[in-house]
This record gives sequence, structure tokens and C-alpha cells, in this order.
Amino acid sequence: MLEYRSKFIREDETAPYYKLYQLSTIPSKPGLVRTTENSNEGTSIKVEVWEMPLSSFGAFTAQIPSPLGIGKIILKDGSEIPGFVCESYAIHNAVDITQLRSWRTFVKDNV
Repeated sequence: MLEYRSKFIREDETAPYYKLYQLSTIPSKPGLVRTTENSNEGTSIKVEVWEMPLSSFGAFTAQIPSPLGIGKIILKDGSEIPGFVCESYAIHNAVDITQLRSWRTFVKDNV
């Protein structure tokens, strides 16, 4: 993120209807997938909020590999921000790590 002149703003949490997966990519990557609001399948996931200059956004998004992409993430306060999302097809071979609520926690516990 720093190579795109991005600045870390804060840690936050998504609204309570997301699931988090360890994707079967090399290297392993997190996959954030939104569930339906009333399904009780998801939970709040810890996320990082970064600020990126608009002039860097195109180059940044061009290097994001499938099945990841940029989409709207709903935060716990109801606001929407651009963030990493995962195409749903990728979760079929993925490990559900939603209960950890954080990719950093997963990485720390699995090093």
C-alpha cells in the first residue's frame, strides 16, 4: 500500500454480515464475502482503513489478482468504503475462518 502513497488511517470493523475465508491461492490470501443481512451467517470482520490518492487507484487495482477485487464494504457504523472483496466462486476450495474475525489473527496463529 505504501508504494501507492497510501496512508493508514485506522482499524475498523465491517457490518455484521460478512464471512472471511483463507483462499487456496499461493500465497494464501484473505477472501471477504458479504452475506445477506438477515441470514445470521456472517459477523463483523476487523479491517484496516487506508487513504489512497485517486491518482494511484488505477495502478493499484490493476495489480489485484482474481478472485479478489475492489468493491463497497459496509462498516459497522453503516458507512461504505472501497475495500477488498472476493468473488464467491473462490470460497468453494477455501477455509472458513470467520470465527477469527481477522486475517491478521489467522496469520499470527498459523505462522
